[in-house]
Amino acid sequence: MKNIFQIYLVLCVLSLGVVHAQPRWKQPTVNIESVVKNEQGNPVSGAKIYGKEGAIIVTTDTKGHFSISVPAATDLLIESEGYESIIVQQNNIKAAIELKATPFLRGEKDNVEIA
Repeated sequence: MKNIFQIYLVLCVLSLGVVHAQPRWKQPTVNIESVVKNEQGNPVSGAKIYGKEGAIIVTTDTKGHFSISVPAATDLLIESEGYESIIVQQNNIKAAIELKATPFLRGEKDNVEIA
């Protein structure tokens, strides 16, 4: 009976190590800091930065700055209302990321009549 208890105790201790161990596939994270600006060089506040397939989201502050921690080699999606969305590869991120204004599309909405 004592041997069974000892085996049980050893298995419990080993299982705790397995439960709390980090998976080997987990990639190291990197912290990315940059600023989002428009074509005129003005900061874009409220731009959303998505990483890790949209699971991690941060927003730029009033000066366009952001900081995000993502797994290594994660591309970032950057979007803001009135600007074209862009995808930036992690190795191409610079001190400032430029967003281009979305061109006004002419179409059916141009001929709206208000009665």
